[in-house]
Amino acid sequence: MSRPKPQEIDTRVAVIGGKLDVLAEREAELQAILDSIRAERLALQAEYDDLQSKRVPFNWLPPELVTEIFLYCIEDSHADPEALFDPIPVALSHVSRRWRSVALATPPLWRRLHLQLKDTAMEGFTRPAVDAFVSRRETTSVQLVYSDLIVEDDDLDYGLPVASIDDSSNRLHLFDQLVLTSLVISGGPSVLLDGLTFLRAQFRVFLRLESLELVATVTSAPATLFYHFKSHLNLAKSFRNPFDSQSFPCLKKLTLRDVSPALLPITNYPELRELTVQVAHIEHVQMYMPGMRVQYLARVLACAPKVERLVLMGGGPVFHARVEDGLEEGHWSRKSSWVFGLQSTMPPVPLERLRELCWTDAHPEAIYYLLTHFPANGLEVLDISLLDVEKHHARRPNMAQTVVPLTTLLPTAGLLPPVLAVPGLKILRVECTSCDVLRLPFLKLAFPALETLSLANVDPALATYPRRAPLPHLPRPESIFRDPRMPHLTHLILSAFGVLEEHAGTMFGYMPALERLDCDMVEGGMHVLAALAATRRVSARVMRCCPALRTIHLWECNDVQFPALERLVKLRNGFAEPEAVVPVVNGHIHHHRKAAEQKTGLGSGSAGERKIKPLKRSVRGAQIPQGLGGVEEMQPCVPITDVRIEKCKLISEEQARSLEKWGVEVVWG
Repeated sequence: MSRPKPQEIDTRVAVIGGKLDVLAEREAELQAILDSIRAERLALQAEYDDLQSKRVPFNWLPPELVTEIFLYCIEDSHADPEALFDPIPVALSHVSRRWRSVALATPPLWRRLHLQLKDTAMEGFTRPAVDAFVSRRETTSVQLVYSDLIVEDDDLDYGLPVASIDDSSNRLHLFDQLVLTSLVISGGPSVLLDGLTFLRAQFRVFLRLESLELVATVTSAPATLFYHFKSHLNLAKSFRNPFDSQSFPCLKKLTLRDVSPALLPITNYPELRELTVQVAHIEHVQMYMPGMRVQYLARVLACAPKVERLVLMGGGPVFHARVEDGLEEGHWSRKSSWVFGLQSTMPPVPLERLRELCWTDAHPEAIYYLLTHFPANGLEVLDISLLDVEKHHARRPNMAQTVVPLTTLLPTAGLLPPVLAVPGLKILRVECTSCDVLRLPFLKLAFPALETLSLANVDPALATYPRRAPLPHLPRPESIFRDPRMPHLTHLILSAFGVLEEHAGTMFGYMPALERLDCDMVEGGMHVLAALAATRRVSARVMRCCPALRTIHLWECNDVQFPALERLVKLRNGFAEPEAVVPVVNGHIHHHRKAAEQKTGLGSGSAGERKIKPLKRSVRGAQIPQGLGGVEEMQPCVPITDVRIEKCKLISEEQARSLEKWGVEVVWG
């Protein structure tokens, strides 16, 4: 093949170049058309999506209102220490274009930072997720979660130091650049030591910190931390008068989970409203029960005069110290009161603003001891779950004396008042797993102003279905309370108990102001209805128990028959007359009329045999109005207006609805 001549090459190149120019021009024209079509398509798609989104009412809201809703989402959520980052803002920003724009324009939505132990060994925040949250929060204050759940670098040594505990060994100086409003420190000994050292530094003031939570997630952490502080804390160097310190001027909520109160900073907590102390790792309790002594809890509460809610979970403190009123003033401002050793005496710490006490796994005797160590005359709500000591011994014989202070309760017994009044208590909720437990905790306490009483049997055996064993019988009120009279009680809740026939009438005779009765899975419901329907003649008047009763709720009361309920409603609402009137003489049913009452079935013949004693004028200084003591002083009864029935096998919906003709509002569940 011959080689082309240069002239031919030039000609061919010129022709091809011309064609390329033409094609390029055509391509540019087509590209412009494509770009125009694409732009038009995207605009139409955006308009289409916008119109489609307007079908959803939520998208009608203005951005300002959407922002508020997003912020409510994060406010109502609890920080998860196991998460690498807060999932809520990330999820909200991936729903739609509009939601993402609103989320990215809301810095407070990104204020919760999750940092890991390894982050403290690096300069700055290096993980992309942390960087994204830091940049998006801008200057917003931070809710910080610090944990050690993910440690990828095995070369990093996070063992506890053996030197004294001071800020020089602190790894959290990086946090000084953050304005904290909430702080959660969760993990093992290293993370908690970092956090406690950071918090205990005297030069730091957390001006905006409102919530602090310390959580031990490793079973060995509580004992390791406590004994490390006990061995290495230089109290002479770190102590300062707590009442002169203002490290946490705005702290309102403090939570300790398997962390001893002894490890907290020595400072004042002027705005603290809620304190929670939880013992979760029960199998390791014995190793760190010294860290749960009552003196450590007392010195924190002594520096928190505005506490309104106290939550004790898993057993509470060990009552090793005797209460003495004569100790000198300023006891908690002295260094000797903050040592880690055992103290045999302590002054009572009044909690003037305490309104609510919640306590789980409480030893029955410990309630009285707690209220003597921490007098709370303004206490209004007591929510308590009682520990059955015998069952606990049988289930875990080696741990029974470490979960609750069984042996340490007794040394102070002779030095405490025989009866302690709680004059302001209005609501008492009690959970137990056996009736015997109810016979001990309240015999040394008086509740003259009680308005709501809830007694619930929460035995796990009740969860098995079908239930074969009968429910335990509720003890007489005299066996539960020192003075069973409850002149102000308006609401009674009974759950998973049996009520004996001979106890029903006496029990309701102690409650002249009762307005609402809830029976949840109660055996002996017929005895309850009979006691409420029973009629007594006192002097020249005819009386019934609980004359103010308006509301009755029955849930899974499988022995309640409709005729008895209907008869009660008709009697109370004035549509029937009693078939027998049983006279009461000095608090006793007159015996020659007892058979008549039994025959009618309206009341328990033996219910009135037990004498209902008149109330004393006062109970430990709490005045009780005369004339509210028992059936002798009852007022004419009011009609029943509300009946709720759920899962009662012997009552049909049609029968329940028929009560409406007697003026009752019926709710069928």
